[in-house]
Amino acid sequence: MNKKELKKLLNEEKKLYLGDTGKKIKQMKKSRHKRYFICMYLYYFRLCQYYRAVKKDSNTSYFEKKFAGYMFRHYNKLRNIYSYKSGVEIGLNSKIGNCCDIWHSGVVINGTVGDNCVFHGNNTLGNKGISKENLQPVIGNNVDIGAGAVIIGDVTIADNCIIGAGSVVTKSFSENGSVIAGVPGKILNQTKG
Repeated sequence: MNKKELKKLLNEEKKLYLGDTGKKIKQMKKSRHKRYFICMYLYYFRLCQYYRAVKKDSNTSYFEKKFAGYMFRHYNKLRNIYSYKSGVEIGLNSKIGNCCDIWHSGVVINGTVGDNCVFHGNNTLGNKGISKENLQPVIGNNVDIGAGAVIIGDVTIADNCIIGAGSVVTKSFSENGSVIAGVPGKILNQTKG
């Protein structure tokens, strides 16, 4: 991702979370609205990933690597502050698609998430914590994850799926548009995906 693409993504996510009027943004910041803190967390998360990639790129100069390292440390401190304020934690090795919409706090993500996914709060995506391979979930595009849903292990979820509130998903679902719910998660029906 280059700087132009990063700037475009940051602006899209800012509009998604805060709207596009300066007055509304100021009101959300002043009222300490949770969506403002989540937006700021994602902002600093994206900048951390960008500068870490620049630092690791073999085509960058020595000066650029040093500058990128400084910027990464600076933005990572801010990311940690907003992680505390927002209640959201996304591992820096995670891949998060464009316009990931997190509605409430308590979200922990370690894995790959597609574009336009929605998290309703108190969600966990990550490994099972029992193997050294660190196998993590892969979530498709346009997936809606209900409040309290947990997705753990080497799991792949297809595009346009809906995961019900409180579900525990420990196996893959490859059918587009599936509605998954229960403990353990099972397909309830198919939507048009």
